[in-house]
Amino acid sequence: MSSASGRQTITADEWRQIVDSAIETAIISTDREGRVTSWNEGAARIFGWSESEMLGQTVARLFPEKLGERAIASEMHDALLLGRGGGEEGWRVRKDGTHIWAAGEMTPIRDATGEVIGFTKIVRDRSFSRQAEEDILEERRALEILNRAGSALAVETDLHKLVQVVTDAGVELTGAEFGAFFYNVLDQSGESYTLYTTSQNPHVARLVLSAFIGIAPEHKLRVIAPDVGGGFGSKIFIYAEETVCVWAARRIGRPVKWTGDRSEAFLADAHGRDHVTRAELAIDANNKITVLRVHTIANLGAYLSTFSSSVP
Repeated sequence: MSSASGRQTITADEWRQIVDSAIETAIISTDREGRVTSWNEGAARIFGWSESEMLGQTVARLFPEKLGERAIASEMHDALLLGRGGGEEGWRVRKDGTHIWAAGEMTPIRDATGEVIGFTKIVRDRSFSRQAEEDILEERRALEILNRAGSALAVETDLHKLVQVVTDAGVELTGAEFGAFFYNVLDQSGESYTLYTTSQNPHVARLVLSAFIGIAPEHKLRVIAPDVGGGFGSKIFIYAEETVCVWAARRIGRPVKWTGDRSEAFLADAHGRDHVTRAELAIDANNKITVLRVHTIANLGAYLSTFSSSVP
């Protein structure tokens, strides 16, 4: 087909080849209801669905559950009103269920009379850029934590405050769920021991270490729980690593520190209660409870822990 000037115009097949060559960008066309009418090679690479799988499907499926219909309606509205819709970055969903961070926009497609017959949607995968930005922010955050801790260590002379500074910095840097720091000192009556641990129950920790493990008499063992935040029960237990820390420090005569990361905590730490409970109650005419009957099946776990015998 030739134009008025004699130059050959591009054919639909040639145009499709151009669109498919944009393998790093999803170029999608839809009808006025948002159903896919074309799906380029870039869209297949980014989202995982082939064109045959997406033809006739709504582009709302590219968004997380319950967000798609509203997001597409908003993009279409802005595209019709302003000539362009979307543009915001956010999560999108691939065929395998994984999420990517992407930016997308939508523009109207018009026929020769100017009537809108559909939309063009462009999506770019921004996952790598977002990860790079997060890495830079994390590096900056780590430097700020280290600088703050270094400044405090340079001027602070109180031992307990120094341990708190180090504990806070370690928790912030590593995302630690648990940790312990143990050292022994000589006081006026002889040797005594101090354990810093991210516990919600330092009194029980001291009792267990003294009465049941025999580390030292209770009056010579001090357990300090720094400001470590909440734990919803998992920090109330005494863990083997805390005991090992104490044993190792006594054995080598030097302070010993242990830090457990969150992945380790998910695998090895005590979890929340696992109960199946059936409850029945009787109420009199004045809405007062007269009888309460409860039947509970409680999962104590594969191994006995400090508090499992007291469950539920």
